[in-house]
Amino acid sequence: LYTNDRAGLIHRLDVQTSGPIVCGSTPKAFKHLRESLHYHKFYKEYIALMHGALPVRQCCGEMDYPLLTTRERGYSGWRTCVDPHGQHALTRYEAVAAYKYSEGHGKTQRYTLVRLQLITGKTHQIRVHLMELARRNNLKTHGIVGDYKYLPPRNLKLDKRICRRVFLHCYRLHFPMPDAEDENLCKVRCPLPSELQEALKQIDLDKDLTENYRKQCRRHHVMASDDMIDPKKYLNIPGLVDYDYWRER
Repeated sequence: LYTNDRAGLIHRLDVQTSGPIVCGSTPKAFKHLRESLHYHKFYKEYIALMHGALPVRQCCGEMDYPLLTTRERGYSGWRTCVDPHGQHALTRYEAVAAYKYSEGHGKTQRYTLVRLQLITGKTHQIRVHLMELARRNNLKTHGIVGDYKYLPPRNLKLDKRICRRVFLHCYRLHFPMPDAEDENLCKVRCPLPSELQEALKQIDLDKDLTENYRKQCRRHHVMASDDMIDPKKYLNIPGLVDYDYWRER
């Protein structure tokens, strides 16, 4: 690990994004895993809470908006935008649940909990794809709750009332083990961290819209089925009781 310029890390997560990280502890394992990642043999699934209520007809599908990443002026970080001259990027998604939050004085904020599968792995891909999805569906705010890089400062300040980090979590990761004689995958699942569960407890589940999402995703599913034995145990999403359609295919 000391002689490897990546310290054995096979992939990465954005700052404030939670989830598992795969590390190759030998040169052979590192090479095998990096090649597997390059040839899209990893399965990576995320959960995100985005601003706005997605229309039912647009609650599942594929986002293939091309992405262009450039270095930020005066900063050491990177910034990504949708650009027709950018690189191919593909994300599959399904809406899991709808939420609302009353601010008083007749103002209500809407949110959609989304599960996403990364097909390509561009910088900030999920964050920027969901921004563009929101823009194309004329949602008021574009982006993931708590996104310090892409949300306007006013929205970020309001988000901190319910969530003090980016609401993006990698909960499911499959990858081929080095030296494995068969095609079986190592399957890792990470339940929602406690701070994200607490964030969902502070907003109200919209049961009717959630049910409409569930019906639409059953008819037009795009995500891989999950063979988990007890989805509620692994996901534990506050307010959500029906996980069956996550594995019914």
